[in-house]
Order: sequence, then structure tokens, then C-alpha cells
Amino acid sequence: MKSAAIDDGGCMQLLCHYGCFCSPTAAVSLSLLCHRCALASTFFKQTEPASLLLPTATLGSMPPKPDSAAKICEPTSFKFQALYGPFTQDQCGDKQALVYAGVSVPGLQNITNDISMTQLSITGCPGIVPMMTMGAASATQVTAAYDWSIERTMRPLGTSAADIPVVSVTAANARTTMAKAVQLMAGSGGVALFNQTVTFRRSSPVARTAGFAQYVIKGSVSVLNPSDEPLQIKEIQIKVIMAQPVVVKANCPASIVKPAASGKGTVLVVPPSAGKANGASVTCGYTATVNDGSTVDVVAVAVLPNGRWAKASNPVTVDLTAAKPVTLGNCVKMHEAQALLDLSTNATLAQQAVLVGSKVPTTAEELCYTKTFQAIGQIGPLPASSSSNSNAGMTGGARCGGVIYNS
Repeated sequence: MKSAAIDDGGCMQLLCHYGCFCSPTAAVSLSLLCHRCALASTFFKQTEPASLLLPTATLGSMPPKPDSAAKICEPTSFKFQALYGPFTQDQCGDKQALVYAGVSVPGLQNITNDISMTQLSITGCPGIVPMMTMGAASATQVTAAYDWSIERTMRPLGTSAADIPVVSVTAANARTTMAKAVQLMAGSGGVALFNQTVTFRRSSPVARTAGFAQYVIKGSVSVLNPSDEPLQIKEIQIKVIMAQPVVVKANCPASIVKPAASGKGTVLVVPPSAGKANGASVTCGYTATVNDGSTVDVVAVAVLPNGRWAKASNPVTVDLTAAKPVTLGNCVKMHEAQALLDLSTNATLAQQAVLVGSKVPTTAEELCYTKTFQAIGQIGPLPASSSSNSNAGMTGGARCGGVIYNS
């Protein structure tokens, strides 16, 4: 390698390169004044900050450490070289090498010290990337699954208006949600009643046919930031290596998910670990579903915002032929949300229906069997229509309130 030395009058600066060595030369001259003999010593210093470096080796004539100081009785010069490096990819930047020289007289407390500093500017590092280790992975084979459906009926009960038909609104994916609406009318300030029945129905297990079996792989990856600064990662991909590779994103703790500087999306900000007593790695989990029941390798790849990437050091092998058979969909999360619309304005009202009886929970709860909820709902007092062209209708020449109840 080539290195350039710069003498700035008391401080030597070396320009070094990542992967190479630097070797500054130092000279220490020790003079004796009033006393015949003294003890000479030198030592390199490395304390915080982390920019201070210790040499890999020393060559030449160098006084020993203070605990084994050399006795000198005449003015003496020591000349030695300190070898630094090879430098790692996380050591780029300006570093300092400090060496102390001292003389002390036996029986006296005073010690004369001198300090020399060499500044090392280390360049050429490719940039910090995370260090990742794959944890153990497990696999299950989905051999059957339950189907779930929602059955709902709604009808008006006693109102102060004529019979009103039930309006049905079915969502595109009826397996996950089905909504219905009932149109209710009453005189201004009156109430409207309706009956509601909701059944969450679970089928018998439906076996997966040959060729449509699914294998679910679950595992984790630990992510370590080897630098002294927070490290941003665009995403961590989990790749299942097979004829048609499957790629999913790892799920990392919410504490490291931060808004991206661009304002678009998020990034993972992994805290520094190098040299920290509490520098534990971050663990991210993943779930991948594949259809091929062979033996596969799984590996994590971290993609950085600048396009660079790093791969886990230990891909894990998963034998899908030994996967444990399971049946999916035994339980689901179910809940109900309701809305009340004013027929005159199509505005959503803050008012909610009061349900009496067996009510579907408004926050998600787990359900593992077929269950029916039956309730009577009351809405009102209803507001008066605010527009003369309202389709709420008129009864006895008095303006009426009209609402549609969605559930």
C-alpha cells in the first residue's frame, strides 16, 4: 500500500486505506537532570472516545510498560515503530494513536510525562452493512381448512311509517364481511325499532386436494449493527430458495420502524451495537407459504436505502417432507361496526343504535365455533328532515325523519 505522512509540527498525520496497515515511526529522548538514574517507560493509551487506536505490533527499541520500567542512568534515545491495522470496514474515519513516555525517580512521587499523537485518516471502506444470523425454522403442512360465512337478517319492527323493505348490501368478499342495511322511518322525534340476526358459521374441515397442499415456514433472524451510529435498512427480505423462489418481508419490532427521510414509506433503524455493553441484536420474525413439499433453504437479505445489500451468514435448511400436518381456520376474529345515515343528506350521524339481546362485539374477539347473535335495535329519537325534497317521505302532512341503519 501507499501512505502519505504529513508533519504538522508536533503531530503526525497518516493517510491510510481500509484493509491495509499504517506504520508511523516514533522517537523518544529522555534526559536526566538532577538525579543519576531513573526509570523510563512508555505506554499506548486507548480509552473513550472510540476513535483512539492501539497498535497491532511494535518494532524497534521501545521502553517497556510502567509496571516493568527500564532503569537508565545516562541520557537515552529510543526509536520504534508502531504497526496499526489491518483496518476493518467499520473503522473508516479519523482515528488517533496516542503514546505516553515518562521518567520517574525511585523514591520520589513526581513523574515527568510526554505525549505524542498520530492521526490516522482511514479511507476506502465500502460502508456499514448489518450482520445477520438466521434462527431455527419450523414448518407445518396445511392439509385441511375450515370455511367461515356470515348470515344476516334485518327487518323493521314497529315504526310510525308504512312497511319499509329491507335493503341488502353484500360485500365482494362475503367470506370476510357481509353488510346489510334496513331503511327506517318515524315521525320527527320518534323512534324506530328493528330486529337483527347474525350467524357466524364454521364449516366442517375441507381437505386440501393433491397438488394444492400448502407448507408454512416460520422462523426468525437476528440483525446486528456493527457500527457506532444508527443504521437504516429499507427492508429485510426472507427468500425461500426453490425452483420458483418465494420472497416475503420480515416482521421487525415496531420500535425500530421509522418514517423514511423521503417522506414515503418507512425504514428500519437499527441502533448501534459495536462496543456497547447493551448492544444486543434485534430479532425479526417471518412467515412464508410455499406449495413445493421438498427440502428448501431460507436466507435473509437486508436491502439498504442506497441499494447495497447484505445476506445472512447462515442459511437454514427446512425439510418440508417432515412438516407437521395442521388444519387452518379453526378460529377467527369477528366483530361488527354500525353506521346511521340521514336519508335527507346521506350524512353519517353520530347517533348509534341501542341493541338489546345477544350483540356482536364491536371490538375483535376470537370465535372457534358457529354462533348466532339475536338482538332488537332501537334508533331515535330521529331528527327531522332538513330538506323538502327528501326521500324520507311524508305522513299526515308532517315532515318525518328517515335513516338507513348499516351493520
